[in-house]
Amino acid sequence: MYAGVVVASLGWAVWYGSLGLVVYAGIAGSATHAFVTFVEEPGLRRRFGDDYARYCRHVRRWLPGRPYTQATN
Repeated sequence: MYAGVVVASLGWAVWYGSLGLVVYAGIAGSATHAFVTFVEEPGLRRRFGDDYARYCRHVRRWLPGRPYTQATN
């Protein structure tokens, strides 16, 4: 949802040719990143401990990546 706000704002900026919306998207993205990094993630670490730490090691924060596959032995 957070990324959707930024992407939608950038889409509106392109559609309307608005530099103000580009600035808004940058501010919204920066504020969201700060909130997630300094408020939301520490709370999740406290609540879920090692499970959340393991999740963070395998899932990127903002951009999708290749799926994590566990090696079989």
